[in-house]
Amino acid sequence: MLDAAHVRVFQAEHRNHLGQPLRVDGAIGPQTEWAMDLETLTAARRAIVHAAIEHLGLTENPRGSNSDPRGLIWGWLSRCGARPGDPWCAAYASHCIGTVKIAAAQALGRHFPATTQPCAGDVMWFPTCGVHGHCGIVTGVSAAEVMTVEGTNDNGVRC
Repeated sequence: MLDAAHVRVFQAEHRNHLGQPLRVDGAIGPQTEWAMDLETLTAARRAIVHAAIEHLGLTENPRGSNSDPRGLIWGWLSRCGARPGDPWCAAYASHCIGTVKIAAAQALGRHFPATTQPCAGDVMWFPTCGVHGHCGIVTGVSAAEVMTVEGTNDNGVRC
């Protein structure tokens, strides 16, 4: 068990699940616990989670355009061979993973083995109808919920 002084040092050096600095109070609340759990993951999984939260808040401008001021969304889509207007959740997840370039949610999800015990850094995906689907990156897991960061969530990157 860490004492409050060690917790404050940890908090001063780490960020929460939204990429914001932790509150330095010496208490292990949910955000500090998330950051501590993240440190127990492999370097590869930490890198995926950090890549996922890096663009939180990025939105299409104008809505529905697959455009943003820096051209990131179209860059993710083009690296995956997608067409203009395609949903970009899988292209964003592929960007976060860094090793796979797949633009379709179901295809990306099926690229990895299924699990009933998700872990931060995993791809979450589900079918939405027929051949369509939605996906994101798992950034946290508790007994009651799974937290994800997703592209194309209300036309942006959201947790």
